[in-house]
Amino acid sequence: MKPKSYTVIQSDPGNKLFEGQTVTPYFEDEKEIIITVPGAYYDHHILKDGSYFAAHLKPTGGK
Repeated sequence: MKPKSYTVIQSDPGNKLFEGQTVTPYFEDEKEIIITVPGAYYDHHILKDGSYFAAHLKPTGGK
């Protein structure tokens, strides 16, 4: 099952990501996701094999 949404597991206030928040990427492939977060100045490009992804996001469901 390919995740379509992610739950923030560690807050990053500077990037407007807060623990418990659910984010849905508007682009996703095998290597990265791109999300738009309300209040953030820029879209977030996050590499799936990076430490930021592992520390801050958890897959929560999809098809």
